[in-house]
Amino acid sequence: MVFAQDLDRTKYPPVTRARGIVVGSILMLGIFTALFGARTLAVSFVLFAGGLVLARAIAGEASAAPNLRAQSIVAAFAAVVLTGLSAIWAAEPKAALSIFASAAAWVLLIVYSIANLRDEHQRNILHMAEGLWLGLLAGLIYLLIELLSDQAIKLFIINNLSVPRSWLQPEKNYRWAGDVLLAISAADMTRNLTPVPLLVWSAIVALRTTSPWRASLFWQGLIFSVTVAAVMAAGNETAKVALVVSSIVFLLARRYAAQILIALQIGWVAACLFVVPVGLGLYRAELHKAPWLQRSAQHRVVIWNHVAEQVMAKPILGIGTGMTSKTLAATAKPRKDKRDFSTNAGHVHNIFLQTWYELGVVGAVIFSLFGLGLL
Repeated sequence: MVFAQDLDRTKYPPVTRARGIVVGSILMLGIFTALFGARTLAVSFVLFAGGLVLARAIAGEASAAPNLRAQSIVAAFAAVVLTGLSAIWAAEPKAALSIFASAAAWVLLIVYSIANLRDEHQRNILHMAEGLWLGLLAGLIYLLIELLSDQAIKLFIINNLSVPRSWLQPEKNYRWAGDVLLAISAADMTRNLTPVPLLVWSAIVALRTTSPWRASLFWQGLIFSVTVAAVMAAGNETAKVALVVSSIVFLLARRYAAQILIALQIGWVAACLFVVPVGLGLYRAELHKAPWLQRSAQHRVVIWNHVAEQVMAKPILGIGTGMTSKTLAATAKPRKDKRDFSTNAGHVHNIFLQTWYELGVVGAVIFSLFGLGLL
């Protein structure tokens, strides 16, 4: 990765930028593999964060200390504490404590990663930015080829490398003839698209100073075009909505930055604190019967209404971390007809409502403060 156009290459030869090149390469490979297989996303972040800390250690530099007074960090640690305490009232305390341990590790990793990035020299940050957009572009091209070829690449890899069936979940997405995989459901690509709307705008911004041949507009247009093509070719409706809304916000923010920031802050707080009455209201407006909504969206309205009703039973502290799947199974309403939507779901399909469900209004307030701190 040598496209960083803002570098004085005489003053900063490659050896002085080795850390940025190495960590940027890890980021590039991590993003690509995340789009290849959604389950690798967590591992990719661990490798990136670990590489960042390890590279500093090899160079004899101590890991940067995080700003523990920052609102987002205080809120993140408060959320971790609440997650641990929720084991007291959770139906399965061991499961809640397991999630608490995982959350604590993730928060520490993220906090120190942010601190190290803020303390990093610009020459290394530029190479990491290169890794971001290069990994995203490569991943998007792969996704587009897979979507247009009925996942021919994945079929070839699985059949020729004898990938264990236990790795391929859920089983219903895979059609076999003996030991030969014949086809993969298009639904299997849904999760692969999830990170795309979150990454595309960071990649477009990164290209302002790291594009090859100083042709930033061309590369930004290429990234955006391939993103649109991949998202629209897939069956991930959430990704489509996210891309459209984020495009509007991004364009408006270029001219009305202060006003858009205020709007985002208001929207975030509203989503965190008022999602319960919204969930109830959508169902009472009979949107689950709206013919213009896809069945998946109609089903989510039913789930949201059921969860919102359950929230009212324990509105202060919730049911406990990680208890959603178990509780929804226990409280599922019987279906009068096979065409009716089930309220039994593994998760809520709404992070704001699930926060209310598991951690109550206390968790919702902490979550809103965390988001405001980031904004």
